[in-house]
Formats: sequence, C-alpha cells, structure tokens
Amino acid sequence: MPRNHNDRKSPDTISKLNNRAFVVCGLFAFHILVSSIMYLIAISPYLASYHNGHGLWNFAMDSFSYHDIAVRILGLNQDGSLSGFFQRPWFRHSEYISLMYYLLYPAPISFAPVNGVAWTLCVVLAYRTAIIITGDNRKLSAAAALTLGLWPSYLLLSTQLLRDIFFSLGILMTLLGWVAMLRGHTKYIYILLASLGIIFSVHIRHEPFWLLIFISLLACVIIALANRKTLPHAVMSMSVLLLFYGCPTMAAFAFDQTPGHNTGTVNVKTDDEKILAVKEYIKSRVGSAYSPEMDDRISKWFSDDWFSPWTGFEAKKERLYALAGEHGRNLDSFLGKWMTPWEFSGWLPLRMERAVVKANEYRSGFLVWYLKPGSSLVDSDVQFRSVYEVFAYIPRAVEIGFFAPFPNQWLSTGETGGNAIRIASGVEMIALYILMIGFALFLIKSPTPARIKIWLVLFMIVMIVPLAVFVPNLGTLFRMRFIYLAPIIIAGIEGFHILIRTGKRPQLTH
Repeated sequence: MPRNHNDRKSPDTISKLNNRAFVVCGLFAFHILVSSIMYLIAISPYLASYHNGHGLWNFAMDSFSYHDIAVRILGLNQDGSLSGFFQRPWFRHSEYISLMYYLLYPAPISFAPVNGVAWTLCVVLAYRTAIIITGDNRKLSAAAALTLGLWPSYLLLSTQLLRDIFFSLGILMTLLGWVAMLRGHTKYIYILLASLGIIFSVHIRHEPFWLLIFISLLACVIIALANRKTLPHAVMSMSVLLLFYGCPTMAAFAFDQTPGHNTGTVNVKTDDEKILAVKEYIKSRVGSAYSPEMDDRISKWFSDDWFSPWTGFEAKKERLYALAGEHGRNLDSFLGKWMTPWEFSGWLPLRMERAVVKANEYRSGFLVWYLKPGSSLVDSDVQFRSVYEVFAYIPRAVEIGFFAPFPNQWLSTGETGGNAIRIASGVEMIALYILMIGFALFLIKSPTPARIKIWLVLFMIVMIVPLAVFVPNLGTLFRMRFIYLAPIIIAGIEGFHILIRTGKRPQLTH
C-alpha cells in the first residue's frame, strides 16, 4: 500500500535529523582528534615527565594496569581465537581493551573509538538533561553539555584506558531518566534509561550499587508525593532493576560477608634481626616518641594478619616506612588505631554494617597500601572503627566532597603529575565554585519544579558524601566525583542565565 502523504517526514524534520547527525559525528571526530594528539605527544620526547613514552599518561595510573592485563590477555589468544577473551577472571574493562587490541593494534590509541563513542553519548545525554531542566532552552543546554564534556580533566581522562567515561555514561543515563520522569515525561525510553543506567554503571564499578538504588527510591517517593502521573513509570523502572538482579542476587551482590578487618594471628616466621633493624630505623625517624607500646605494635605489624596471608615481610616493611614518613611522631597513634578491631553497633542490621566495614577497607587501602611520598591524602590520620565515627565524620566529608582540593593545595607538588596537575585542578575548582553560585541561583530563581531541584540536591549528597568518607585520596576523589557534580555544571549555567536575563529586564516606568 502506498504511504500516506502525511506520514512522510517534512524537509524541516529531515534537516533537523541531518543537523543532529552532523553534530554527533563532529563530537566523535573531535574526541578522536584529541585522543590522537594526546597519544602522539605521549610517544614523543615532549613532556616526557608526564607520560611513559608508550601512549599512557602518568595522571591516569590505572590505565597502566588495564593496559598490562589487556596485553597479557592478547598474548594468550595469539592463536586467533576469540573464545578465550571472556573465559578468564580478568577485569571486564581489560577484556574490552584487549578485544580492541586484537581487532586493531596493541596500543592505547586502539581504544580511542570506544572512548569516543562513550564521550559523545555523555555529551548528548547531558544536553537532553539540560533541555528538561532549562525548559527546552537549546542554546543554553548546548552550552551546559559542552561545558561538561570539555571540562579539561574529564576530557583528558576520557582519552585514557580508564573506566570513568563508561561509568559516567551510566550515571548520566540514570540522571536523565529520573529527571525526565520527575518533570512528568512518560516516554518509555526514560524508564529504560533510569534502570539500564544503574545496571550499566554497576557493571563498570559495583561499589555505588546501593546508593544508586537508594537515590532511585527517593525519586519514586518524590514522584508519589508531587507528580503521581509518572508514578507507574517510576515503578516500572524499579521493576526492571528487580527483574534484572532479583532480590536474593541483589543482597548477595551488595553485601560481602567477609569482615573488613581481621585480627586473627597467622603463623608467620620472620627473622628477628630484620624486625630489629626496622625498629631501629623507626626509632631514628620518631625519636623520643618511640615507646615500648610502639615497639610491641611494630612486632604485631609483622606477626598478625593485618594484610593478606601471602603478603611478605618486605611489603609490610615498605608500608611501615611509608607510614613513618607520613605520620612521624604520631605513628604510634596511627598503629594503635589500625590495630583496634571494629566495634559493631548492635543496632544496625548486620548486613548493612558489614557493608560499611567493607567500604572502610577502601579508606584503609588508601591510608596504608597506596600511601606514597607526595600522595594527595586528606585527613590521613583519620580511621574508622565504628559506625559512630563514620557518622561523626560526615560534616567533614561534605566539606571535602564538594570543595576539595582546597586553595592551599593548589600549588603543592603532586605525586605523579607534579605541580602542573595541582594548578590545573585549582583552576577547575575556581570554575566549580563559580558554578556552585549559579546552582544556588538556579535553586532560588528557576521556574523548574521544586521536586527536580530537591532530587538533584539529594542525588549529589547521597553519591558524593560516602565517596568523601571512604576515599581520602584527593586525586581519586577529584576524578570519581566529577560526574556526580553534573547537576551543578548543568543547572549552574542556567542559574547565571536567569540572573543575566533578570538584569536585562526593562524596568517599568510610572
């Protein structure tokens, strides 16, 4: 049957589709260009102190691990078979990198097309979110989306072999889905975005699973109270998650039953002379602060199961020396707290408290395992051994999560990138502080429904504060929290636009 004339797309519609396709292709080409420039510099003798000479930059150290694993996977599949790629216990991300190495060439630039697609989709999702928040202001939404996509550290890190850009993609999917339903949109695509965004994010980085579930439930509650028209759609989105994971699977996925801090003694025989040599070195570092209690704690450091059972003497010694350099005369206090077992509250559900204990392992890892000279730790002497201590730290975590690195840290020397990285982060923080003012104006003056404003604020608090509690490394915190600040970037620009528009409004004359 011939198509109805009214069903044909008008020239204007075709033109708009072509323009959108052109913009998307342009964004992708731009990202490929940036990645190629970064790669070419990284294999050249220029800026040699900032990269390894093989295409990887020192400000993205995780890329080195993913690259090494991907090369190992590739080496095990040189027979030309793809069957082994997904049959070994590798990091999924490294498997995807290895697959691109197999299809193209074993170099970081081979992953640029995948990164380019993810980055482009992030910009598109940010644009669609801004459209809903700003009330269909396309120019302003484009400016907000480009501000997020071109944010220097975000753009540069998206050219590396990191998981961040893919995690950001999942978070932006979730953000767009819930903002749309809060606004009253009823398209099924938003139902899928809200749920599939969580599924995709958790596939990349599983730690914030329950936080994403919680913030989604908050959105459902707000919708039930303020906009019941989209409540069935919100319930459908949560149902997709329930069907995907299943209640038993969700519980097993989120809660690890293994305690986070072992105190059992293992049979480790260590040369007493080596321990004595370590004690003499520590004594030379801390001076009169060395005490019989510290002497006993150093002995326990090497004999008790504070680490994995296969951790050797040299590794423990290296960690102890690093702690001595970090804490100096306060080393005894740090060791005393470290060796204190977790005090369970008795009122918090055991599974939930074990999840807190598990999260606390991340903080312990940064404070001990990843401690290096010049590492950007904040509150490196703070350790948690009860949920009460965690709760007491929340006000400080809010300060760190939203405002760190602080001005006094912008000119210090970084561990991997030198002072240039710190200066760059300082410039970004100034821009973020300015956008925070715009976000406050948005909250006060924007006609955007209050339910959306409330949820955006809750989204940032729920996602950023736990991160600041359990990640004391400023470099890692700076990188991981960025996507959670997307509401400030998007709505902050809207806030300044409202201010400018109000200022230009003609005054009534009498």
